[in-house]
Amino acid sequence: MKNFFKTILCSLLLIILPLSVSAVQLIDPLKLPDEPIPALAARLINALLGLVGIAALLSFIYGGILWMTAGISADNIKKGKTVMIWAVAGLLVIFSSYAVVTFVFSILVPAAG
Repeated sequence: MKNFFKTILCSLLLIILPLSVSAVQLIDPLKLPDEPIPALAARLINALLGLVGIAALLSFIYGGILWMTAGISADNIKKGKTVMIWAVAGLLVIFSSYAVVTFVFSILVPAAG
């Protein structure tokens, strides 16, 4: 029975995924010919900071789930709190690095154009 559901799910994914991809209009995210190099670097760094922010948010959620499902286990409560504290610290680092990158590239990008 388990293999039957796996087969159905894989079949649906193989049918739906190509249809959904073909319906999306692809654009060039880098826009190489139109943008100067510092603007391109700023876009890439901002995209990476966004991905790291998503990872920090997911770790914060993971810590919360650990804490809420710990029951009376003091080890899991401590582990959940520790994960959440480090996730908040990571978010602070991400926000400060975003501020620094925005400041530096606000100076660089007008000078390049």
